[in-house]
Amino acid sequence: MTGSEPAERLTRAMAVWLRHRSSPTCSGEELLARHPELREVLDPLVEAAEQDEVPGDALRDLPPCDASVAGAATERIFGSYRLRDEIGRGGVGVVYEALQQPLGRRVAVKMLAEDLQHHPQAVARFRRESELLARLRHAHIVPVFDAGLVDGVPFHAMERIDGAALHDVLLRLRGQDAQQCDGRSLATALREELHESAGVGDSGVGDGRIGEQLHGRSHAEVSVRLVHAIATALCAAHEQGILHRDVKPENCMRISRTDNPNFVKVLDFGLAKMLMAEPGLDVSLSAKGGGIMGTPEYMSPERIRGLDLDARTDVYALGVLAYELVTGCVPYSGDHYTKVLDQQLNAAPVPPRKVSPNLDISRGVEVVILRALEKSREARFSSAGEMADAFEQVDAGMTTSSGADSESASHEGTYRAIIVVLVLLVFVLSAVVLGQTFGWF
Repeated sequence: MTGSEPAERLTRAMAVWLRHRSSPTCSGEELLARHPELREVLDPLVEAAEQDEVPGDALRDLPPCDASVAGAATERIFGSYRLRDEIGRGGVGVVYEALQQPLGRRVAVKMLAEDLQHHPQAVARFRRESELLARLRHAHIVPVFDAGLVDGVPFHAMERIDGAALHDVLLRLRGQDAQQCDGRSLATALREELHESAGVGDSGVGDGRIGEQLHGRSHAEVSVRLVHAIATALCAAHEQGILHRDVKPENCMRISRTDNPNFVKVLDFGLAKMLMAEPGLDVSLSAKGGGIMGTPEYMSPERIRGLDLDARTDVYALGVLAYELVTGCVPYSGDHYTKVLDQQLNAAPVPPRKVSPNLDISRGVEVVILRALEKSREARFSSAGEMADAFEQVDAGMTTSSGADSESASHEGTYRAIIVVLVLLVFVLSAVVLGQTFGWF
């Protein structure tokens, strides 16, 4: 630890505390949970504020904190990067919004968590992660621009994307009448979430065109296209020998683009793993070991059992994500993670069309999702690419069906017009015949 780090930590802690006191968005305990690296400094402040002692009262009476000043107070130089606010934290690393000098490019810098920086194995794993991610070049994967060491701390710099996590978009849709869920409702949820996301000020979020291409499409059709894009990204990673192992809505971002409202990027390969490990190196990026890391709702049965993993574990997680997008809920849930894990191993998922009978979910969509959720990986799709192909065929079928329905409706209208004309013609001819017979004319 360098001599300046304690002062930097104190500065960051005070900036976080001032923002919290001027505009609280969570409880004191939640604040400590969000910033475990600052707990030593924040804990006495939280305790004093809860007891209404002088530090809490004094800070409560301060005028609202200027966010720009608070942000500036937390800035620090890290190699060629000017680190700004912390935007993410996990068991392996911490992610900061940063400005790359001298290019002035906004990036996201991920560095190894402080408590792991002195463990050679953890450092080797993190540097290997950087190497793996640098290999990936795909439109739907967040790219890595740079990697290296600064004062012995490994890091890599990624694209800083402005968008909305699928998880947050889904939260906005929950509680809506199922019959009202369609492409338009998804578009509205996307625009609202993008508008409230931090750091999207100049991204065109206020443009009403964001998501307008979703209008007129069914909820299932939009969901299928999102999952298809994610599947192609995972396929590209698998072809490079990389498993994601943490596929879930929080790690999939819909980007604020007017040309493609379904543009999604996969991020956070923090639990990634090589399909083929190199001798002498534990390349699992799940860090501390000794347990299952990840989100129980998206874990495959073989992962829970501790078996060797392959691409089909990501296929399973993508099946869960697809199920959630289509129905609005995960196939397995519970008030404790052990209950969820038990269901993953032993319970059969309720078919999507039974969960949401009012949504327009085709049999084809349901079949693809349920195959991805098979307990036996031999019964699943063999790869994310195969799953992407299956969804592509389903999507083509829905589009054709939609077109056929439109054409059928058009033909039906034409037939009705013809029938009306024929009826009128028969009526006129009958009147003429009757008139001539009875001398009416």
